[in-house]
Amino acid sequence: MTDSEYDVVVVGGGPAGLTAALYATRLGLDTALVDRGGGRAAMMQDTHNVIGVTEAVSGGEFLQTATEQVESYGADVHRDFVAGVERVDDGDDPQFHLDGQDGEYSARRVVLATGFSDVHPDPPLPPTGRGLHYCLHCDAYMFVDEPVYVMGAGDSAAYVAMIMLNFTDDVDLLTRGDDPEWSDNTDEMLRNHPVDIVHEDITAANRDDGGWLESFEFEDSEGQGPSGGRTESGGGTEREYKGGFP
Repeated sequence: MTDSEYDVVVVGGGPAGLTAALYATRLGLDTALVDRGGGRAAMMQDTHNVIGVTEAVSGGEFLQTATEQVESYGADVHRDFVAGVERVDDGDDPQFHLDGQDGEYSARRVVLATGFSDVHPDPPLPPTGRGLHYCLHCDAYMFVDEPVYVMGAGDSAAYVAMIMLNFTDDVDLLTRGDDPEWSDNTDEMLRNHPVDIVHEDITAANRDDGGWLESFEFEDSEGQGPSGGRTESGGGTEREYKGGFP
């Protein structure tokens, strides 16, 4: 186990953590970035919404370039998983102790940029970034005038489905066999928006030669007919999609 002392330790090596480490280092602070690897940015097939970075750059390439930039200014980058952070001095100049799986670190300040973990729906599913997308603001523009799905049976899924109508007229809300849990107010809003609600669960996800989603197949059931401004599905149909959001 190593024990390293720094002015600042940044936990998390995504775009936010790398930016924090870059600024701290350039301000003359002895800085370390501790990152376990992976994360949402690493899964990006293309980079969207980052000014000055072309979409031809993958998430992995973006993170590698940013890491090299941080290291070039003198920051230490450790591949490690931080299991705990403890404040060990309550005085005017506090100290923090960080326990990693491969090392121990001490710092006057700690920046937590750990992001979050996406909740993955049950399979069958397309690959992440090739029909399964978790960032509405990042990827909605990819689906202009394309058929898309949104998975879920709560208010948030219903709102995402209605937001996607700003990009395409072909939006399905997939409850995957769950009873809707959205509010009466949300239900009324859905009735006034052209969102198709598909209640049956998915039995297969079909992909093209490049691995991109082409369609979902659904369980057989009896159709329930139209309801307001939406259509209830039935008949064990296959529906084409370019992609969507869980």
